[in-house]
Amino acid sequence: MHRLETSLQMARRHVLENELRIADQEAVLARLKLCRAPALEEVAEEMLRLFRRIQGQARDHLRRLERDESANSS
Repeated sequence: MHRLETSLQMARRHVLENELRIADQEAVLARLKLCRAPALEEVAEEMLRLFRRIQGQARDHLRRLERDESANSS
């Protein structure tokens, strides 16, 4: 964990960081398509799918933490 962040803060940070990774990977893929590098495009596309799958898991985790916090504060 960074500093003294809570699990909820860390989960939010992960979601935001993953969004940046996805945007970066989309830019890499776009550049590779311009260069017409099919083998590298394939690798970049697979990495993008992986990043998106990880982001889905991170969002699910964040929703669970937010739901738990909401239930605990009621």
